[in-house]
Amino acid sequence: MASTLTAKVMDAAVSRIATYAAGLPIDLALPNVKYDPVSDTTYLQVDFIPNGNTSISNDPTDNEYFDLLQITVVYPKHQGDVAAFDIAGGVIEHFKSNTKIDAGTFTFRVNGQPVMANPFTDKAWRRLPVTISLQTLS
Repeated sequence: MASTLTAKVMDAAVSRIATYAAGLPIDLALPNVKYDPVSDTTYLQVDFIPNGNTSISNDPTDNEYFDLLQITVVYPKHQGDVAAFDIAGGVIEHFKSNTKIDAGTFTFRVNGQPVMANPFTDKAWRRLPVTISLQTLS
């Protein structure tokens, strides 16, 4: 169970993408959890990146935290990009700008519209990253 602010943000953000994935359905490769991709099957790779904080007043307990959630649509190469772009577009819609996410004892928000990068290819897979900026005030 998450107890720190960053861990709670990560837990709630991962829960939100899990809800989206369950509706497709599509597998999730979660941070630091063993996952063996099935050949010729699309899945979502989830990465959470703490991205610093800043003080927002003279009170040392008033901080603004920035984190990044990267959801990468991983799909077999040589099968076209349209379906993957469709899934990535759904991720963007699920985390649209100003979406509020409940982390139990506080709420954080999506800070701006998620950004889809160019797809790139590795051995057997094509990858289409979507980066989501998260903002928490504490």
